[in-house]
Amino acid sequence: MNELKEKGVVIPDNTTGDPFVDAGNLALQALVKRFPDKNIFDLIKFVSKIYVDDWNGKLHSIFHGSKITNPSIRGAERKKEETLKLYEKYLCYHDEQLPKQTCRICGNKGVLIKSGRNFLCLSGSGKFVNFHHSHEEGVQICPFCLTRLFFLPLTLIYLGSNLAIIDCNSDSLKQFWLQETFNKNLDSIGRNLSKGVLKYKYGNPINAIFNMASDIITGNPGKLKEETLLLYHFSNYGAAPGCNIHSIPNPVFKYMNYVINHCGKDWYIFINRYYRIKKSEWDSVNQYWLNQENILKK
Repeated sequence: MNELKEKGVVIPDNTTGDPFVDAGNLALQALVKRFPDKNIFDLIKFVSKIYVDDWNGKLHSIFHGSKITNPSIRGAERKKEETLKLYEKYLCYHDEQLPKQTCRICGNKGVLIKSGRNFLCLSGSGKFVNFHHSHEEGVQICPFCLTRLFFLPLTLIYLGSNLAIIDCNSDSLKQFWLQETFNKNLDSIGRNLSKGVLKYKYGNPINAIFNMASDIITGNPGKLKEETLLLYHFSNYGAAPGCNIHSIPNPVFKYMNYVINHCGKDWYIFINRYYRIKKSEWDSVNQYWLNQENILKK
């Protein structure tokens, strides 16, 4: 097991099975590789700056009511300071008298934190406590899972008005897609072009998951076996929380893998003939969509 050890803090680099925690962990470990001299608190400060200064705290659909999104915490510097203090408290200062319990996500035993919508996507808190067993304030999770969740937005994408994350029964393919998303996010941030979570080129989740499958297939030639893709299309925003799960089962994924690798050109011609973009038409000679203006010129 690879571990990040700084200031007596150990963040395990392990798979939990929770798509949100595992995606956040991938972003954290990718940052560790990019900035080997930074400790976990340096990385929290680095990402807090992105969330607050670059993204203007637009994370309500992920961390509803967090230190970054809570309107009662005024000023960019205070939001960043309060966020760092919170994670320092959870990671460094534990009362040994508190009982040790089992984390609901990773299964490790320790002092747990009740995490609601301010930390955990698709969870309840406040007036939504009936979401949890015995009307508790949140899911009992360990500080390590909580910390990994903080880095989650760097691996998410916007599809239309909701967020999305890809999951797969293959860890390597899931990491491939999440790493690609993370790299695009960091590249956009480095160019001062990022204003929030990365927007995907499709707004419809059904179109998006098939396009993602195509990208995964072309990016991993000869590596695919029994994969199934899942797309979580969700919002954690208080006014309209919810999640729709779209999937590409293995027989469909296997079929796509075959046709893309063996007759890719004909496959894309077939797809584009039956795909429609409003007020546009497909130019089969030049292989691209014509918008309404170009149609009129013809």
